[in-house]
Amino acid sequence: MKSLTNFLLLILVLQLLSLLLLFNHVDAISNQCKNDIDIMLDYKNNSNSFKMITNSGKSMNDMGNFDQCLMLPNASYSVYDTEIKSERPKPVGVYRYLVGLCLPRSCDTDQDVIDAIPLLPYFIPSANLSVREPVIKHYVPGHTTERDITPGSIVMMVVCSIIVLLVIIGTILDILVFSKATTATADNDHPHCRSRRINPTFKLIFLSFSLKNNLYYFSKISTPTGEYFGTMDGFRVLGMIWVILGHTTLFQFPMSGELDKELTVFAHGVAFAVSTGGVYCVDIFFMLGGFLVSNSLLKYFTKQPSNNNNNNVDFTSEKSENQSDQQSDQKLEQQSDQQTDQQQNNIQQDKPKNNNSKRFTGKFWFMYIINRLLRLSPPFYFTLFFYWLLVPLIGRGPLWYRFKMDLIGNCDKYWWTNVLYINSIYPFSMQDTPLAWSWYLSDDMIFYLLTPLYIFAYLRIGKRFGLAVIGLTVIGSVAATTILSIRYDMVNYFVQWVQPTEFASDIYQKPWCRITPYVIGVASAMIFRDYRKQLHDHLYKSIVTRYTLYTLNLGVLLVCIFLPMNAKEWTPEHWSSTASGFFNGFSNTLLTLSMSYFFIATFLGYASFLITLFSLTIWKYLSKLVYCTYLVHAILIIIRVYSSPILFVVDFYGQFWFFMANLLLSFIYAFILHLTIERPFNNLLRPLLN
Repeated sequence: MKSLTNFLLLILVLQLLSLLLLFNHVDAISNQCKNDIDIMLDYKNNSNSFKMITNSGKSMNDMGNFDQCLMLPNASYSVYDTEIKSERPKPVGVYRYLVGLCLPRSCDTDQDVIDAIPLLPYFIPSANLSVREPVIKHYVPGHTTERDITPGSIVMMVVCSIIVLLVIIGTILDILVFSKATTATADNDHPHCRSRRINPTFKLIFLSFSLKNNLYYFSKISTPTGEYFGTMDGFRVLGMIWVILGHTTLFQFPMSGELDKELTVFAHGVAFAVSTGGVYCVDIFFMLGGFLVSNSLLKYFTKQPSNNNNNNVDFTSEKSENQSDQQSDQKLEQQSDQQTDQQQNNIQQDKPKNNNSKRFTGKFWFMYIINRLLRLSPPFYFTLFFYWLLVPLIGRGPLWYRFKMDLIGNCDKYWWTNVLYINSIYPFSMQDTPLAWSWYLSDDMIFYLLTPLYIFAYLRIGKRFGLAVIGLTVIGSVAATTILSIRYDMVNYFVQWVQPTEFASDIYQKPWCRITPYVIGVASAMIFRDYRKQLHDHLYKSIVTRYTLYTLNLGVLLVCIFLPMNAKEWTPEHWSSTASGFFNGFSNTLLTLSMSYFFIATFLGYASFLITLFSLTIWKYLSKLVYCTYLVHAILIIIRVYSSPILFVVDFYGQFWFFMANLLLSFIYAFILHLTIERPFNNLLRPLLN
């Protein structure tokens, strides 16, 4: 028993000695760091110390010189990251406080940096100003970026390697084998039908990934045989350009160095209003999507013959406005004579058509859903996992750690919501959503699934009933948005960019608040198909009426875009919660209604200037890339912003050139994604859909 007691006492003594040695070791490191800092501050006698101070940040959000610091002998670079309270609650309330410190390499722990800060002759916030614990990152030569290679990253690298290999092999086989064995005709010109001597499955897989084959189909602009709305390509491309402009500004604010100054100068200008106006482009996309989907469903369920020659003007010829008006009058009169009897006998402007309608069967729903999923999902899923697993390995710089903290910290929890297209509903906060801008795809999928129900009400119950259901949807959405904005005192979207609230999560991305533009597109397709003559006679035929409505709707567009400039005064007198609530509730609806008037004008052959502008051939090529451009554009902006070794200063010229670079690179990378992912998987899945 005595020997056991002695043994336990010996173990206790050894543990105490180890703790003493550890504490002495820590004190030695701290003392070494302090001594080295004292030497650094005596820069008059040491040129290397002077360079350390020169390359270190001197004030709030001054990052110093990251690269030059790490080139100095025995120097390390540390980032001190916290947040402090603003002197005034608006515009932001809380400021991010960042400073880059070039310190001796012996200061290699968080505590060393914290203890060294009071010794430095720089302004550092006192503890009572900080609103969260500081984050401190250390960098030395050879370790200049935080990167974590995970098993998921390795899997994604393997997937990318397989795709690249398929593209290379497919292209070589297409050039050396498939092209020589081709037997395709004009009616049988599809990748998996080019050769009859090669195994069809083998040929389908590799030819689907052939760059030669996919470039051919990208460059091929076919002449439409059915109903075609030629100006939509231009509207979609220019809308995408506007989205890139808006996101170029938006995604810089989290990494802005002088946010308060920039808000009082740049945010009050016309350029900022135009940039933030890109929010309405999403409404335009929703409206175009609703129009096209419902138009296709109406044709499918009613089997109405195509009237392509009667619906569109010849875009290749130059006509004056009056010539277009006269031609449109003649065409619409001829068309109305052919359709009036059928409309009066079958529906009498209200009764549903049942003669040639197909049933809303389970097979229809299955094919309707699966077609959408298989067409959109491959590039979406690839972009999602690339962004989550590989983009963290691409960026560099002292602030790259913020990419994970700000944007992908919850990807492992919520990635499945993107896969199921429910990420606009759950998670509830947009900050937790992987690939945050993909909320649009979630809402669009939800609206797509609801569209047949509106068509069912319109065709089976009654036309007026179907339009009334859409009207009630608009009223409910506007009311919900307005009430939520007022109830929770939410600023309008244009202030939300720089004064964060729950607006983005509770209103901006939620489908019940964003469905209005989509159903306006659905209603536009219904009215355009079945009430075209009345639409033409009452709203477009008269030059006075038409140009009056042109002016009125253009005025609505300008008001919606530029009126919020008045809301950015950051004082309580401007834009009460009630004013912001009504603006949030009605602006998207009013702007979409105004845009729909111009869209339909081009479909009827009016607004010749818009027809000429938006029917240029270049839009037909670029419109094929709009979907992929939407997926990749924000990734490019984010990589550039978070890889910067310094914080951004937002000004007009900097924004312009940054936007131009983002625009060019977005379409280039979208082109690559289209040729290697979107088009190949469409080629592979098309036989399954057929």
